Amino acid sequence: MASNSSGPERKFRIKAYFDGEGVVKGLDISIWEDAGASKSSGQAFKPLGILAGPYKIRNLRYNATVVATNKNPAGAFRGAGTPPHTWALERVMDAIADELGLDRAEVRRRNLIDSFPYEAPYAYYDSGNPKGLLELALSRSDLFALRDENTGVGIAVSTDRQRPRALRVLS
Repeated sequence: MASNSSGPERKFRIKAYFDGEGVVKGLDISIWEDAGASKSSGQAFKPLGILAGPYKIRNLRYNATVVATNKNPAGAFRGAGTPPHTWALERVMDAIADELGLDRAEVRRRNLIDSFPYEAPYAYYDSGNPKGLLELALSRSDLFALRDENTGVGIAVSTDRQRPRALRVLS
């Protein structure tokens, strides 16, 4: 069997610090990633510009351990960088809601960035409307009606970095 690359292998451990209302005060994020037989740092550092995603969480610690192993290096793979990080953040929001007995959407509402521009410790958000998008998603009762014992329907709020295509100097 021959292969020129492998998919990512990343494990998360996230400790969340939150109050009784579900407002997140800080995240301690540890990531372990197998980069295969490569000198590359893998994809573990791609989420640095979106550490708390669309959430207004000011206190963050991010620790990444990248190991080289004898498997093929990770190659081009859609969704290898920020989507797994987003998934982990959303699982944290679900876990907080479940622990406190709160609605999962409400915990997200309480933590979403609600005023723009917003300067996070790791990035500058110039615009957005994550609360409006959450409300739009929640209004789709037709989608939630699909939920049954074989079909899961959940919620997630995500952001990703946008890079300008060109730099223009205005005079």
